[in-house]
Amino acid sequence: MDISTISMTIQLNDKANNLNAINAKQMKSLVEGNSFLFVVKNDILGAVDNALFFTPPTNGSMAFAANPQKLRTRLLYIVDNLSRSRIKTLKDNSNKTEDLKNTTNLKASYLKKVLGHDYKKYLDYLIDTRIIETDNRYWHYEHSSKSKGYSFSPNYDDENYSIIIINDRQFKRQLAKNSKPNSDKYGELYHKLDDIDIDYKRAKDILNKDLASGKFLKIKREISILSGIKKQSIRVWKTGKTNRLYTPLCCIQKSYRQCLTVNGNSLVGIDISNSLPLIIILLFSKNKREIQELINERIITSNKNLSSNTVYTMSDMGGVEREDVAEYKEMVKNGTLYTYLLKAWEQDLNYLSGAKYQYLTEDKKISKTKKKLLSIMFRPERIECKYSKWFKHRFPTIMSLISYINTGYTKMRNGCGYNKWKKGDLECPLARVLQSTEAYIILDLICRNLLSANPDMPLYTIHDCIATTDEFIQQVKEEINKVYVDVFGFAPKMSIIQDWAQS
Repeated sequence: MDISTISMTIQLNDKANNLNAINAKQMKSLVEGNSFLFVVKNDILGAVDNALFFTPPTNGSMAFAANPQKLRTRLLYIVDNLSRSRIKTLKDNSNKTEDLKNTTNLKASYLKKVLGHDYKKYLDYLIDTRIIETDNRYWHYEHSSKSKGYSFSPNYDDENYSIIIINDRQFKRQLAKNSKPNSDKYGELYHKLDDIDIDYKRAKDILNKDLASGKFLKIKREISILSGIKKQSIRVWKTGKTNRLYTPLCCIQKSYRQCLTVNGNSLVGIDISNSLPLIIILLFSKNKREIQELINERIITSNKNLSSNTVYTMSDMGGVEREDVAEYKEMVKNGTLYTYLLKAWEQDLNYLSGAKYQYLTEDKKISKTKKKLLSIMFRPERIECKYSKWFKHRFPTIMSLISYINTGYTKMRNGCGYNKWKKGDLECPLARVLQSTEAYIILDLICRNLLSANPDMPLYTIHDCIATTDEFIQQVKEEINKVYVDVFGFAPKMSIIQDWAQS
């Protein structure tokens, strides 16, 4: 069994020192699933090795007790989960209590699938050797559940980490066996991923740049997603509750898309501007019957509080003739909504005026403005902020519509206390309506038409963006224009993405 260890240091400032880079051969092996990577605290790595040497388990007491290397792999799998959680919580969960901050809940059913029936014995061995501790707390209620929590023993406080690359074919097969690819929906798009090649040299350079910044969580995730492109057994492919399609290209970081090619040609993105805000227009106007029935069905299934004639009620609100709706429609039609909001909020609300924002590029500011607008639209009406109040004053009819669709929606997933969403609470209806309508337009109209006309075209979706190669850009743009003119009455603004890292 081949084992490579790359030692490095990560501190809370995200800097790494004494780094040995991963080479292109290792990168190819990781992506193709011939080896896999663990992130482990240095002192814990030493503790595991010392325990196996000085206090090894007796033969027959657990699987692989007589094979220290294979046993080490399974112990490090558990430690890897705790190490990566430690990195994440140190950075992201400073508001939690110390007890919660240092504890990671490990789901027993998943550990059993990956590690086999002896998963408890591996955990007990790590506890008995005082490498990890457990809170011994778990429960399962109708709307709440918790798995047992585990943490490193307090005497292991070193925040230096090692990257370990291991080749264990048996363990690799066990991991692959528990993957559940699903290509039932949009199978013609699913098999397009088989045509993608990966530039391993370029991927290695990007990964080593992330390593140099101490981004351990990121690199493991990106390797896993790249592996899914090459291997169907571990490929990310699912449709969410809103029928949004999640694929490797959606999930992978933008910089790594630079490594993807088809027949030697880099992928290019055709991005539709203001996609979700644009769909709100459909809720104010009489559309072709197919689209109107689709939206009506989406609204009713997203919010049981609304009547079956919702779309017709909204169409009769008179919103089409109101000044704020006409202005909103013109802005999304011209692709200027985010720019308008940025300038208006800078002037009226001192938006992005702090010292930490002074070096933001215009594109970064636009990106933040887009997220801010969606957060306004997707929050319960009673949870207001100065931006939602401003938007409600500037576009009262739009906000009335949003409030109407979100009737009964009172709690958010990222809320606190009473405002915290729990299982069984209503999820944001507007988000589900807009995303499901967008998915229908992109997947069931545009992509289906393109593949019917040219089945060999390289075609990949990233929600409101369609990726292809230079040869087919014009054909994709023409089909987008055709569908949007048919559905909305006008062609959308689009941008071409050549450099994914800067998009």
